[in-house]
Amino acid sequence: MIPFEDSKLLPSLITLLNEAGTSEMDATDFRNYIGKVTGGVDASLEIMSVKPKGWDDDIKVLPGTNLRTMLFL
Repeated sequence: MIPFEDSKLLPSLITLLNEAGTSEMDATDFRNYIGKVTGGVDASLEIMSVKPKGWDDDIKVLPGTNLRTMLFL
C-alpha cells in the first residue's frame, strides 16, 4: 500500500523499470539481456475506479469513489 499522494510517482517508476540501464549496459542492451535470460520482464500500471454497490453509471464519478491502483511486473 502506498499513500494516494505518492501515486503520482508511479508512472515515473514504471518508466525507470522499463527503460533503465546499468553501469555496464545501456537501456537497450539491458532490456535485450533481460529478454534473453528471463523471456522478458515488463512493468505496467492499471488504475481502476471502485464504485459503490448498485452504481451502474460508468460515466459519473461520485464523491467517495475509490481507486484501485495495481503495478504489474
